[in-house]
Amino acid sequence: MNEHLDHATMLGVRDRLIAPLVAEGNRVFRFGAEQPADHAEEFGYGLPWPTVEAVAVLLGRVAESTLIGLARADGARVERVLVRETQLNTAVYEPRLCDEHHHVGLFEASPRLSSCPSIVRAP
Repeated sequence: MNEHLDHATMLGVRDRLIAPLVAEGNRVFRFGAEQPADHAEEFGYGLPWPTVEAVAVLLGRVAESTLIGLARADGARVERVLVRETQLNTAVYEPRLCDEHHHVGLFEASPRLSSCPSIVRAP
């Protein structure tokens, strides 16, 4: 999170501001990149713009991936991610429970391999 999102500009991959911002040395995280610049951008796959809903999904994907890599987090899972942009603009990401075979492999190789659908809703 600190390395890729903190003090970075989040933009959709088709945003025309990406090239000039990068050329000026700014940090940019691209949502929806078909060819991610790094492993972190893979978590934004299928999320074309950095809406509050997309950020909730992105954070959920990162959290799920992190849990898989923790030896002492056996059986832990992400149940809900809430992102509040303003008092009136909030999104909740709730990964659906998948059978053990799908959940264990979730995001091991790449976040785009997930076969578990998710729910994004405004509370």
